[in-house]
Amino acid sequence: TGLVCAVKAVEREVLAAAESGSRATAVKAFALHPLVDSVNVARRLVEDYTRVHPGLAYLRQR
Repeated sequence: TGLVCAVKAVEREVLAAAESGSRATAVKAFALHPLVDSVNVARRLVEDYTRVHPGLAYLRQR
């Protein structure tokens, strides 16, 4: 149950990031994921994803 709730929280933050265009919210979504062990890793993931997937360029720096 705990894992399902944790992943659901990630999904909610992903949707919030997509809706708002907030890079900080995208980082938070990654940081909440049970397989991501730090905010630094979350930041790197967002940076790498936005570099590889140009469609994510709408995520603004804040």
